[in-house]
Formats: sequence, C-alpha cells, structure tokens
Amino acid sequence: MNSHQEWLRTAAFGLIAAIVLGCGIFVSIRKTEAVPQEEDAALTTEAAVTTVAQETEQIPSESQYIDLFSSIHMYADGIYPDIRDICMTGNQDDTMVTMIAYNVTNVSDFTVHGAEIAVEVNPDSISDYLTARNYTPYSLTNTYTINPKKMDSYLVAREQLSDELLNELIDIAAGAVTGSSESIPLCSALILPHTSTVFTPPDNSYAGLYGIYSFFQVEHNVRAAFVCPVIAADGSLKSHELILSEPYGEYLGAYNDLVLSRLQSNPTLMLELIEGDRRND
Repeated sequence: MNSHQEWLRTAAFGLIAAIVLGCGIFVSIRKTEAVPQEEDAALTTEAAVTTVAQETEQIPSESQYIDLFSSIHMYADGIYPDIRDICMTGNQDDTMVTMIAYNVTNVSDFTVHGAEIAVEVNPDSISDYLTARNYTPYSLTNTYTINPKKMDSYLVAREQLSDELLNELIDIAAGAVTGSSESIPLCSALILPHTSTVFTPPDNSYAGLYGIYSFFQVEHNVRAAFVCPVIAADGSLKSHELILSEPYGEYLGAYNDLVLSRLQSNPTLMLELIEGDRRND
C-alpha cells in the first residue's frame, strides 16, 4: 500500500473509530437494544458460535470454555461503500454482555470485496464474572466482515449482477430512452470500480458512480441511459438512479463521450462491454 493509500486507510479508521466511540459501538451503551432482524444479515462473523451456560445452571468444578462474542451482533448503517455508522448490539436476554467492554482495534480498507473490523474484549471488565463461574474465554478477539453481498450496496463488483438483474437494468434503460422495455440496445457497458479500488467512506459518496450504460438507436439519433442500481442483500434491485444522455448523431461519438471519457479521466474505473441484446441468450 503506498503512502496515499495508507493515509486514506488511517483516516477512514480514525473516522469510523470516532463514530464508534461517540455513537455507541461499546455494548455497554447499546447492548440491551433488540437486534434489528433485517440488519443482522448485513455482516457475518468469522467466530464459531458456542452455547453460553445459563446462570441458573450449576457452576462446574472444572473450567468451561465460553464464547464472549456469541451474543454480539455488528451491523453497518448505509449503502456499501457509503457506510454512515457501524454499531454493535447484544441479545436482549444476555446479562453477560452488560459487563463486557468491547474495543475496536482495527478497521481494514473498504474494497470491492468488503471490509473487516477487529474487536477485542477488555479482560478486566469481565474478570470477576469469569472467575466466579470458572469460565475460560475461547478468545478475547474477533473479526467481523462487512460484506457488500449481505447488505444494501451500490454496484461494486460484477458478481453482484445476476443475469436477471442485468436484464432488468437494460429494460429500465430501454423504457426510458425508447418508451419500450423490449427495445434492443446497440451496446451496453458496465462501469465498475477497479478490483484494486480502496473506498474511503464516509468522506466520499459513490451514489451514481457505478452502473450500466445502454445505447439505443432512436430514429436518426443515438441516445443512452445510465442506470445506477442499489442492490439489496437478496440480490434484487432495491432502487436505482437514471441519467439520460442528449441525442448523438452516431453511436461512436456517444460512446466516446459517455464511456471512454469517464474511463480516461478516472483510473479507478473499469469497463465490461455487453454486446447486443443478451436477453435472447
């Protein structure tokens, strides 16, 4: 990572850490809230989940292992990679988490594949609890993954687009340009972030940056529509932004102005061409 990327990573980590500390990432502030079910799918944890012994059970004479993260859920607020806040919550009926202080120790780069957040337990905050019940933690650290495919996301990777969703975006463009969703495009061009792109939320917004151009012949002119989707966790189209071009006298001029000029002016972008009408494949 070069010095500029390192600075961006440090700035992003610092800002998210500030949000975390100021807005309640410590479970001691928000741990008793109910975990929103629709947001649980936004992130996945790499830790194995084990069953925590209930306080009413008999305290074993031998040390028992316990997972300090089994009742902790982390979720992101926003549309990836425009993340506004990262929050941690605990199960409402778990009294153990009310005693634990969790600290964010690292936030990785936000990339097309997602990001990772490392969390550590302050052992002093729970030492008496563990000692009284003869518990030994499996680990004091855990890593949570922000996965674009598990939350609302802008189009940041080709893998997010199923054939059905891709055809839906082309249909939207066709209907906007020609009035008929059955119109056949001359060509479609996906504008995606380069696989090496490092996002720097929340300093920048990526709304309307990535999507698909579709070009259509309209009488003696060529017009294009740029559709920028927001993709839901289930892979469906949640919403979209639509931008129509002015009429061009010929296709090459429209393509050069709308696609090539963007690629040449922004090295973080990449292109995938989709020739003709793929809906008949």
